Amino acid sequence: MLRFLRRQIGYRIKKRTFVVLALSVLITAAVAAILSLVAVWLTGPEDIIWVSIDESGRQTDILGTGINLEHASSDNILKDASFEPVAYRKILTVYEGDEQTITVVDPLLDPTFYGDGFFAGASARVLSNNADGLSLKKTATVLSYHSNRIGPFQLLQLPADLPPGREILGFADNGEVSIAVGQSGLVLRGLSQTQPDVVDAGTRADLTDVTVVNKGFLVASSSGELIYSQDGQVWQPWIDAGPSPLRAVAASEEGLVVAVGEGGTILAGTAQTLAPALSPTQSNLIDLAYGNGLFLALAEDGSILRSSNGTFWRTVDHPAVGGQFWRALAYADGVFALGGENGQIAFSENGLQFNPAKTSPAVATADLHLLSRNQVIVLGRDNRFYYSSDGGQTWSESDIDPGLDSRRLDVLGNRQIVSSDASGQIGIAPLVIEITLSQPLVAGTFTAGDLLFLELTSQEIRTPDSWEIFGAKTSERTVLSVPDESGLASMHLAAPDTATETDSVILSQTIDPNALMRRQGSDIYTIELWMRQEQIQDATVRIWLSGDFQPIGTTINHVGSTWKKYTHTFVVPKSVIMNADSVRFNVSFSGVGELWLDKVYWGQPGLSLNGLDASLNESIRSIQPPVLRLAYLPLGSAHQPSFQWAKSAGNEAPVYQDDEWTYEGSQSLAPALELAREAGSSPWFVIQPGMGETELLGLVEYLSGPITSPYGHLRMNQGEILPWIESIERMYIEFSDTQSQLQTDAMRTGWVDWMIEVFRQSPYYNLLKNKLILIDGMSYSDGVWRSSADYHSSQVIGLYQGTNQNGIQPAVAAYFDQMPRNPAQTSQGWHEIISVASLHGFEGLQPTLADLVQLQLEELGNSAGLVNLDLREPWDKDYRPQDAIAARLLALPQDSRLLEASSPDSDVKAYAFTSPYGRKILLANLATTPKSIRITGSLDAKGLLLTGYDKDGVLLRERTLASSRETINILPGGVAVLESTPES
Repeated sequence: MLRFLRRQIGYRIKKRTFVVLALSVLITAAVAAILSLVAVWLTGPEDIIWVSIDESGRQTDILGTGINLEHASSDNILKDASFEPVAYRKILTVYEGDEQTITVVDPLLDPTFYGDGFFAGASARVLSNNADGLSLKKTATVLSYHSNRIGPFQLLQLPADLPPGREILGFADNGEVSIAVGQSGLVLRGLSQTQPDVVDAGTRADLTDVTVVNKGFLVASSSGELIYSQDGQVWQPWIDAGPSPLRAVAASEEGLVVAVGEGGTILAGTAQTLAPALSPTQSNLIDLAYGNGLFLALAEDGSILRSSNGTFWRTVDHPAVGGQFWRALAYADGVFALGGENGQIAFSENGLQFNPAKTSPAVATADLHLLSRNQVIVLGRDNRFYYSSDGGQTWSESDIDPGLDSRRLDVLGNRQIVSSDASGQIGIAPLVIEITLSQPLVAGTFTAGDLLFLELTSQEIRTPDSWEIFGAKTSERTVLSVPDESGLASMHLAAPDTATETDSVILSQTIDPNALMRRQGSDIYTIELWMRQEQIQDATVRIWLSGDFQPIGTTINHVGSTWKKYTHTFVVPKSVIMNADSVRFNVSFSGVGELWLDKVYWGQPGLSLNGLDASLNESIRSIQPPVLRLAYLPLGSAHQPSFQWAKSAGNEAPVYQDDEWTYEGSQSLAPALELAREAGSSPWFVIQPGMGETELLGLVEYLSGPITSPYGHLRMNQGEILPWIESIERMYIEFSDTQSQLQTDAMRTGWVDWMIEVFRQSPYYNLLKNKLILIDGMSYSDGVWRSSADYHSSQVIGLYQGTNQNGIQPAVAAYFDQMPRNPAQTSQGWHEIISVASLHGFEGLQPTLADLVQLQLEELGNSAGLVNLDLREPWDKDYRPQDAIAARLLALPQDSRLLEASSPDSDVKAYAFTSPYGRKILLANLATTPKSIRITGSLDAKGLLLTGYDKDGVLLRERTLASSRETINILPGGVAVLESTPES
């Protein structure tokens, strides 16, 4: 080097000169570095945040962390692929009963869907609900099921100073207050009160009828008056029409009023324009109804008058055959109804042509009411009620004693019947469901508060389902023929005997191209299905895809007459799917014959056929959550059939929920347990109130029993020989009611304790109990948790509020509000578990990775012992990649301990944990600016592996700390993780 410098520079350089120069530079640099370091140390408190981690202080045991899996799709592209029977399940609270008949009240049970006879033949379980808790009272079959029955009337307590014998002549309800009017100017206000108020109407004439107009009340009188009140309290004359008594009054939505009375009197108009109208009859007009833009008036001689404006009226010719004398008129749901002297009922939509009902109650009509165009209640002159739920096709009576000799009836709101007798007594009754069981109780009766569980299995889907069928003479879901590896039913298609070779029977399902694209790992697909046929020409079945492209498929020849599985692999280019507006999957045969199909699979080859989606499996395995809450698998759900969990994968049934049909992913327990084992997770089961004693004992046997037991043998047939408890370290069992089936806190507590007692009755409980954690997941309105479960669970779910330390605080505050207290365990530390932790973003504002860390760790070890971060499927519209990153970073084993960690900056959150697997420190920056952090305290950070992430979970760096005082820089919304291993 010196020779080179001498040649270039041209003069002699001594070695001593070079050495002195080099040393001078090094000393200068060292001094500068020391001065910079001293400056950093001196100014550290302003730029460096010192986070203290204390290993020698208090250490709190925690149960660990996990994820909540709310949805889990199948890897099958097709829906409803096994044609399973549909289950309709309901949990109802008994209103009243005797030894065999039960009445229940459920305003949410749609009578147009769950009509008369719906649950006839269903299985029924009744649980007694008393001071000793829940216990099984009766199992039976439903003999008869009747909806919209009038229950026992609760008599109103009338004011003591009200003279007796004043008959009630009319009722009205404007949505805020209800009134009754009657003889001698009687007005009763507030019928929903225990004792209604008597109101002065300013007249002593009989008040014959009342209607709602302009949200107020208009009353007609026997002296020809019309009086009005906006609130039912203060009344004023509306018009004094003259001496002719008025018998009925009605109004349109626009405020047009019509009043009718004796001698054919008709008044029409508004408050300012009410005037007599020309009447085509001299007969007394006794009833009036408005609907479909029409007024209909009923005359005492049985004739019907019709008007579209209240001014011009005409007599309806022959409203029904037989010279019927009509005595009652009603309107609802686009239909007018007439009730006659001899029980005849007739219906009309236009008020011109009346069609007699197919049958009649065969009793003179005193009054009638329409709940809908098909739901009719007739009050007979014999003071009994008659019901039709099919528009007069059939009629039935009720065994319920109403307790009132009714003269007239009406409806308050939409589920309360009001009625009165000749003495003026008023009764309020709910519309109830009347259920008769196949066998009576040996002793005792069904009482109010008992719980009734109904389950009906049906091959019939009562709305259009996912499959469309073309050309078949018959098509049905049948239980008469199914393959051995299938569920309970298959699809049966039959062509008519007149079919020719060119006629085809096609089973077809529309596929969303977007759903197909997200499953397209390659262009190669597999079709797998079970089939058998009879008398099909050449025993040939075609399978193909159709859409905006040339059909793609195959023809399967020699389909046998016994069940067999058929498989075909074909190519569907991605470009074809991308450009298609629709795609259809089709199965077809031609000519005469019958075809049975079951367990139809279409998806990517090499996947776990009919199991969980492969990409979801891969995501869970990569996270390796210590706990996996299987919320997508609600055992005992009100919408799934009993024992659905015990079926092999691919045998899921359609679900009727919230007035629509849905098609769930895998509902089999075996793939869920396999996923938990592969991911190294403890499974967390969610049990709903639909699970009965027998089903729960079967579940325990499935998890713990030998292969010689029935459910152990079932487990073996599904590929698992050893009991699941031998390969799974811990199991969480949560008793929850997410579908709000149980109505009171006492019911919720009683059901949880009953389930726990059933667990303990299992002969396999001792094998399972040391691996079992029992959780009460109920929401208690009184804020007290009284069950004998090990823990209670609540949720931390809220709207993200922004990037700062308060971003999750509303969600945490709501969590504290719902968390109940346990009087028996006030001094034993935390007994709460956060079953779901989730933040919802809006308008582009989404939680960062730092927010998710704070969400999961804020209360861990403080109020809660375990937290499950909510994880959506990768194709979910609300999916965020940082959720999966956070779940992986926060995977803390069940034997972890929380260390003391403190940060002087409220925007920097620090959490530290230790376990036999090592130590883990998480630092989250909630601020909008970068932060520089150093670790202090008793924990030595030297040698810890540092990984840094930005707000979206992108890995920025990964290195080992060379010093315990090394500075750690974190971007806004980012997270730094320090980890060690047992060896380090």
